[in-house]
Amino acid sequence: MVIHEHIEGRDPSNGQVYVRDLSRHTLSPAERTELAGAKAIQIVWLIAGLISLLLVIRGLFLLLGAHDVGFAHFIYDISAPFVAPFSGIFPAPSIPGAYFDTAALVGIIVYSLIAWLIASLIEATTQRTTTVDL
Repeated sequence: MVIHEHIEGRDPSNGQVYVRDLSRHTLSPAERTELAGAKAIQIVWLIAGLISLLLVIRGLFLLLGAHDVGFAHFIYDISAPFVAPFSGIFPAPSIPGAYFDTAALVGIIVYSLIAWLIASLIEATTQRTTTVDL
């Protein structure tokens, strides 16, 4: 794989601006593996972030007593599979017309921990190891 990039900077000794072309550099297999691992970690955190955002919106809607119509209905439907495993674990404090969705809160915590675990495993299996001779 060829990288088509350049680096711009200023030479500290004389103040001249320089441009270094990196288009001839190819990645080693280890670098490719590390780059793929970094991209996979980004995808894992993106998915976890989207699920958490969805659960936060759901929790706010329920807390503020949003009616099950329109956009709120869409959020409730799409988030239901993500909160289902955690429903009923803790009681949901409520007032007439609204309640605190403890299942959504537990879901945010659990999905974040799962994402962290997956990202850590990816990082552990794709990072390069360096040896230092003493």
